[in-house]
Amino acid sequence: MRKAAALVSLALMLCAAVGVQAFDLRVAPSAQIFAEFKPVVGAWAEYLVTSEGEKPLVTRLSIVGQEGEAFWYEAVVPMGEEGDMITKLLVAGDPQSPESVRRMILKMGDQPAMEMPTEAPEGTEGAEVELPKGEFTELGVETVVVPAGTFEAKHVRVVHEETTGDVWLATGVGPYGMVKTTSGDIEMVLTAYGDDAKSVITETPVPFGIQGMSFGMPKGQ
Repeated sequence: MRKAAALVSLALMLCAAVGVQAFDLRVAPSAQIFAEFKPVVGAWAEYLVTSEGEKPLVTRLSIVGQEGEAFWYEAVVPMGEEGDMITKLLVAGDPQSPESVRRMILKMGDQPAMEMPTEAPEGTEGAEVELPKGEFTELGVETVVVPAGTFEAKHVRVVHEETTGDVWLATGVGPYGMVKTTSGDIEMVLTAYGDDAKSVITETPVPFGIQGMSFGMPKGQ
């Protein structure tokens, strides 16, 4: 299950990497890929994530609010017996870019929601966090059939070191426009999407600290 959760991060990094590449080429036709992260309050998308030897999981990505020019972006990933891992970020830009994050709230299962620090830990100031870079190839528009329906989607292939990934993007689908992503034995496909998202976290988060010491521990400890 932990590996499956990591698959979600990999798929999102792939989409984010596509966005970064398009930003560098924003005067070229690929600039439209950069625009795929267009936060609209209420937009949500659910994906089925599968990998060989792993139990399939369904993850949900949503835009659940807005404060000024920043948006609340929420990701829900099931973690088996530990419950859902919910990450809620207030972002002024792409959530995959650390510079965009204004606030961060994290909740695991029935543990209290915690407000996490967004500043770099002491001694790590200036450390650079980079999204994966690679060779991007646009392969045209293709008809893609997934559980959520049939889409005319842009196919982009990304080669990063020894890893090759493919992503299919369409307008009007959740925060990233992602319809399908594959990389090795990993597949992530759109199962549903809509425009009525509400935050799963309804409680007031506590500050990160002693309240979170049991975070991730087996139940009963």
